[in-house]
Amino acid sequence: MTLKTVTVDGIPVEVTDQGATVIGTLQQRIADANTKLADAEKSHQTALAAKDAEMAKKGAEIDALKGKILSDADLDKRVQARADLITKAHAIAKDVKTEGLSDSAIRKAVVSPNSAMRRLPTSRKPTSTPASTCSSRMPARTAPIPSAPSCSRAFRRSAMPTRSQPMLTPRWSPT
Repeated sequence: MTLKTVTVDGIPVEVTDQGATVIGTLQQRIADANTKLADAEKSHQTALAAKDAEMAKKGAEIDALKGKILSDADLDKRVQARADLITKAHAIAKDVKTEGLSDSAIRKAVVSPNSAMRRLPTSRKPTSTPASTCSSRMPARTAPIPSAPSCSRAFRRSAMPTRSQPMLTPRWSPT
């Protein structure tokens, strides 16, 4: 019987060929188990880090939503402002419907040209177009006039005639 020297945990041991084979197999199994344990630990740490990141994200989202919750005083202010808006809207336009509309939609419904123009008495209806657009005050022309002053210059104060300057068109006088 021949003996072989096998090192187990740093200690040399003399065993038979059959014992050396068994010890070698057991050492290989221990090495494989250690590798599997290290891989499992690594994947567990990765999963924990992912869960921690997810929980931090949820916590930040909860904090953001808590910040959006109105306090009682803020809620009272918003309710009062909404009630004032609805009251004013009904005072301006009796037939405006406010149910289910946002504040901006209520304002648009009240001041839209179709609703506002038919509610005004005839004495209060504007006789010309608003001065918000310069081109709306200018008569329609078929071709542009190259020597005409720009629209913004025509409505500036400095462009208006004074007593020392003659007007471009003669004044109307009853004759």
